This record gives sequence, structure tokens and C-alpha cells, in this order.
Amino acid sequence: RLFLELRERQALAYDVHSFTARHKDSGALAVYLATQPERAASAAAAALTEVRRLAQEPLSAPELERTKAQIEGRLLLQMESAGAVSEFLGHQELLTGGILAAAEVVENVRSVSRDQVQSLAAELLAGGGWRLAAVGSGVGREELLESLGG
Repeated sequence: RLFLELRERQALAYDVHSFTARHKDSGALAVYLATQPERAASAAAAALTEVRRLAQEPLSAPELERTKAQIEGRLLLQMESAGAVSEFLGHQELLTGGILAAAEVVENVRSVSRDQVQSLAAELLAGGGWRLAAVGSGVGREELLESLGG
């Protein structure tokens, strides 16, 4: 959704992706985008709009299925590297106190419903607490903050 909207539909960025940092009692959702300085404010505002939209509108069934397939594919590719397997197992142990086999994780991902995603997104993404980091010359701090409503 984020990539399609910012890169393909609005042509606001060269590269767009998101990632999470998960910890036992905290975490973060980060959005990365590479753009021209004159588009930075518009791109940041559009990214925030998309994050808020996820909190308000459920994913479509095809979006959810694509997301599940992407998560499953990434997990299975990770299992081809000893280092990634070690990280996968260690992360599980630290976060949950136990370890699931990759097949169990895949089944858990497959069982997630649109309602579950939307409910969690509404809980975690609807509020504030947003942070912005911008790197590059020609990026106006005030313009960026204004575009985000702050």
C-alpha cells in the first residue's frame, strides 16, 4: 500500500519501504523513503496519511493475502542461512520465552484475519508519538514539520 501510493501513484519517492523493530516491551514501525528535497514534505505527509489510513481502513482481502505471502516467503528464505536461523530462534526466545518451528510461524501468519490486523493497527497507529528524521541538503525542517501537522 505504502509503496504503491507514494512511488507508483503519486511519484513522490524513488524508494519506499517500512520495517519494524520488535522488543519485549516496546517496538517501532519505521517508514523509509528516498526523495528529492523539494518533495520531502509532500512525501512525508503522504506516508503519514497512509499509516493513519491503515489504522482506519481494513486491508482488502487481496492486500492481506499478498502481505501474508510476502511474510511467508521472507521467512522461508531466511531459513536458508545459518545466521538468520540463529537470529530467528534467538529473537523468539527473547520475545516470547519459547521457540516455534518455522512451519508453526507460517501457520500463525496464515490464520491472521483482516479484523485482527485492523484492530491492532487502530490500537497502535491511531495516536501520536510520531518521530521524523530527515537527512540531506535542501530539506526544510519547518516545511517538513508543517506538512506533518506539527
